[in-house]
Amino acid sequence: IQAHIEEGKAKIETQYAEEVKNALDSFMKFKKEHPEIKLKKAEMQITSEKHKFNGTLDCLGNDGEEVLVDWKTGECKDDIEPRIFPEHIYQVGAYVKGYNEQEKKDIQKAYIVVLAKDAVSYNLREIGRIEIDATFKRVFLPALSIYYYQKGR
Repeated sequence: IQAHIEEGKAKIETQYAEEVKNALDSFMKFKKEHPEIKLKKAEMQITSEKHKFNGTLDCLGNDGEEVLVDWKTGECKDDIEPRIFPEHIYQVGAYVKGYNEQEKKDIQKAYIVVLAKDAVSYNLREIGRIEIDATFKRVFLPALSIYYYQKGR
């Protein structure tokens, strides 16, 4: 996906060719069905000095405003699309907060896109500012605090 965003093409070189092909075809289906979401930059390192965490956000985009896009892969199994899990929302909220702090920006929205590996399908969820703020404060920061406590920091 990064190669497609940055270079306009991607090739598959893996022993898991079918899963990768499905995920890439799912990505292309997403792009075709959502041309309003322009993908701009892939794989960006972020650091929150304030909250002491690092991460790699998947993609910056624009849908009329600057947005963050987080890719996940999953399986449809017996459903028509792969599931979005609560943890996905917690993580994308942290990415938005970290990016905004690092880049002195004010992104208000993110998208989670789960690409199927067992079919050509995807699931898309828009996450707005209220949900980003709530999950960051109520879930991510307490989890980060537990992590640092267990590490003895």
